[in-house]
Amino acid sequence: MNMHRPVQDARAALNYLKRTEQRPTVSIDLNGVPGVVERVPRQAVTVDIHDARGGAVTFAESGVALVHAPSRAGNLREDAALTTYGEEIAALLKERIGAIEVEVFDHTLRFEAAEDGDQRTPVYSIHYDYTNDSGAKRLRDLLSGARADAWAAGHYGIVNVWRPVERVVMRSPLAFVDEKTTTPDDRGVIDIVYTDRVGHNYGLHHRDGVRMFFFPEMTPEEAVMFKTFDSDPDAAIRYVGHTAFEDLIRPNLDAPARQSVETRALVRWK
Repeated sequence: MNMHRPVQDARAALNYLKRTEQRPTVSIDLNGVPGVVERVPRQAVTVDIHDARGGAVTFAESGVALVHAPSRAGNLREDAALTTYGEEIAALLKERIGAIEVEVFDHTLRFEAAEDGDQRTPVYSIHYDYTNDSGAKRLRDLLSGARADAWAAGHYGIVNVWRPVERVVMRSPLAFVDEKTTTPDDRGVIDIVYTDRVGHNYGLHHRDGVRMFFFPEMTPEEAVMFKTFDSDPDAAIRYVGHTAFEDLIRPNLDAPARQSVETRALVRWK
């Protein structure tokens, strides 16, 4: 660790999933009305979030890695730049986590003051993008036929690459669950109900002893790669929970709103 850099642990009220008998649901465009209707009981708990810069956080052991990876794609609000950026992400994942094939399938721009449907605000609840079942189903949604069969017969996963856009993140940084401190019972399934299908993800129940960490003041030259699904049932880390948060120690309420891009990709290891 750089001894000249002060540790910047944070503290925040994070939104956990309450334990209930009825499975929680999130409805998208319910009854044809555009928007999101949540029936998800949340529990706000104030916890410490540890500064992971310079620590022993690796993709192999934690499912998360911070990398220095400047982009030359340009303005990510433009389609041509996003295409170039997707190529950069594919190359990054091959180099850094040993993927032999990469299929980038989604870019999400997040701004605190979103103005259109292509830009979303940060999510302030601990969540997982996929479950064991929905992660496997996503492969079949994106690939078909013999190619999907070949991927399914080997070892594949889904990885999210998250990066600040245009400026350093001073508000609403991204926190990660230290999955080495969780058990399967800590996660609960949430139904995501669309007009034509039902998807699933996980929320995290609060339990003392489950640690959270983050990388303070990330710059646009940095990116964090984190695992959102691993097809190997014996993998040490199959997915990583995450959430935006507001630091109670250094609120930075006058700082510019966070701008970020997250890119999801299917990756094949063998």
